[in-house]
Amino acid sequence: SGSSSSSSSMIKETRWQPHQRRQQSSSSSSRKGTNQLLQESKSAEEALEALEMVNKDHRLSSINIVTCIHTIAKTSPMFLHDTHTYRIQRQFGRLISHLEDISKDLDARGLASAIWAFGRLDVLSTHSSNEAKSGYVRIKPKLLAEYLYLAHGKLSEAHPQSMANILWSMVRLRLRSEVDLLKEIEKNLVLRRNTTNAHSLSNMLWSFASLRFRLEHSSMSLIEEAGLQILDEYNPQDISNTLWAFVKLQHRPSLQFHQKMQKVTLNKITTFKAPQSIASMLWSLAKLESRKRAGEDSSAVAVAVAVAGGFVDDNDDNNYHNIISSSSLSSSSSSSSSLAPPEPRLLDALEKATLKHVGKFNAQAVSNTLWAFASIRHKPCDKLIKALQLKAIALSNTCTPQGTANILWSLTQLGEKPMDVFLEDLESTIEHQNCYRFSSQAISIILWSYAKLSINPSSAMQKALEARIAHSSHEFTAQSVANCLWALSKFKKHPQGRVMKALKEQIVRKHNLLNLQGTVNALWALSRFAQHPVGRLTRAVTFSISRQHASSSEVGGSGSSSSSKRKQPASFWVTGGEVLLALSKERRTGWCQMSVNG
Repeated sequence: SGSSSSSSSMIKETRWQPHQRRQQSSSSSSRKGTNQLLQESKSAEEALEALEMVNKDHRLSSINIVTCIHTIAKTSPMFLHDTHTYRIQRQFGRLISHLEDISKDLDARGLASAIWAFGRLDVLSTHSSNEAKSGYVRIKPKLLAEYLYLAHGKLSEAHPQSMANILWSMVRLRLRSEVDLLKEIEKNLVLRRNTTNAHSLSNMLWSFASLRFRLEHSSMSLIEEAGLQILDEYNPQDISNTLWAFVKLQHRPSLQFHQKMQKVTLNKITTFKAPQSIASMLWSLAKLESRKRAGEDSSAVAVAVAVAGGFVDDNDDNNYHNIISSSSLSSSSSSSSSLAPPEPRLLDALEKATLKHVGKFNAQAVSNTLWAFASIRHKPCDKLIKALQLKAIALSNTCTPQGTANILWSLTQLGEKPMDVFLEDLESTIEHQNCYRFSSQAISIILWSYAKLSINPSSAMQKALEARIAHSSHEFTAQSVANCLWALSKFKKHPQGRVMKALKEQIVRKHNLLNLQGTVNALWALSRFAQHPVGRLTRAVTFSISRQHASSSEVGGSGSSSSSKRKQPASFWVTGGEVLLALSKERRTGWCQMSVNG
């Protein structure tokens, strides 16, 4: 709504004079009517005009000013960055100047409303592009600190919604250092958990997680128990926020909560409106599951013995992949205690919802969705996979290097060859001197995926990736080094000598961090390159294997089903005598003995 020039002049010259609480003479009903008038305003300009009209007849109360600021933040959160609202910004700046005078008059709800408005308007932002335009409305850090201090002292009186508003604003203003306030909110939330509604409960958990503030385990358990009682009241966004918070706060919900949550989600799946919440839910479900791959270590030992001893032809890739179906490379870590996988009905419903809203996904949502389906081991329909790939290609300019790598990894795990356009775009990005934008983990994922898909990268791409590895090999984790070695051994073009030297040097330095799968991959790759471990590399491999299996005198594995393809079993001294990996001629089923000397 606009205003006449005379009205503009009148607003410009107005000096609001808030009354102290003890001086207020207006009745409660009058104040209620004033606040209602302010709350019904549809824009910043309309709210300021309403406040000016009220000021003609009554002296403004502290609640009137806070209500006006709250309404402006709610209806026009971006007006401070709009160059066409200069006059309104100046009026708002004068309104902000009264906050210091009224702070001690505000109750817990008023303080929470003001703090929420600060966060909504991001009034602490110091982006240089906005300094000249809206610098006059910045509140002083001292004033914000005062409001937070006063809120801290009145939390015992605060409604759960007020606490949720304070937390949300702290996320918006990036106030992670207010540890004492966060602890006090945690304490009060636990005390009033049974009177907190679903929306406030989920929002507070989301805020704690966003601020990276770890709640006590006992607090999380009590909050989860309270949430279980009102889980039917959760809307899709509440469920998504809660699951995401559980993951970030490293809290594993009970089986009862997990099962009921899936049931509630299934019943409300058609009400999902925010596309990103679907992707977030899938990502959270995949993270919470974190199933441990059973028998991974024992199969790895079998392969190490089989390849080294000549039981499996190292040129026969089918035998290798029959024993190890996939690398241990993954975006998520395993957990020994895990929840059951999501119900197939829920996954099917989420798949349909994803297909319905995929057109509105951003790049991160595409990456998270594909990663989640791959991690849960649920292969969506071809139509959805194609739609997600096309969306990823359309958003390639906004996708992070790690997101691109995760998309490639996910498609590989799902057994889908990426579209040629996707691969061409990836290769072009790496070839044109953008390889250093990719992290060491992303590089290892890309190499592993290409090898797994039996795709040979272009000469320019492989050269760029090798240069990145040789230059920054110290950035690679032990597992990434092992996977890079394994992947490079699968390509037609062997890596340069400096690359092999750098990778072997990192195995020596980080051997104590290698798991058995990584050791196996490294050994297998070295055998492909005909580079047997010697010197320090020998001792590193010795330590890695003996550390993990020195206590085992016998381990089992599965060998090739076709005896006609087997080579004659032979002993292979991996470490020159300290660790012997041998195949017994009598054990044609693939059983082996591993003896550790010294």
